Amino acid sequence: MKADKKTRTLRDLVLILSLLCIGLILFFILRGSMQAGTQVAVIVDNETVATYSLLTDGEYPLLDGKNLLVIEEGAAYIGESECPDHLCERMGRIRKSGARIVCLPHHLTVKII
Repeated sequence: MKADKKTRTLRDLVLILSLLCIGLILFFILRGSMQAGTQVAVIVDNETVATYSLLTDGEYPLLDGKNLLVIEEGAAYIGESECPDHLCERMGRIRKSGARIVCLPHHLTVKII
């Protein structure tokens, strides 16, 4: 019985490691296939309210100054926000197509297109 239990544990370990390896390979394939975007869309309540070029550096106040979108060196990020937890500021710079920054309290999404 002890040999059977060891075999089952070994099989479980091999299965877990195999799934982990497959997941990592897929992650790197999908991440590598993302292309750099050229524009950033500002979406409020599922409606695009503005689009800016990532090729032009600038600072853009959003939602009557509640958030500040900063575009520098082909990347966008939230520089300032009035939300209580400031998570959108900590999401960092985005530059790849499909990447997003979300500010839930203000119903704001910044998406690279």
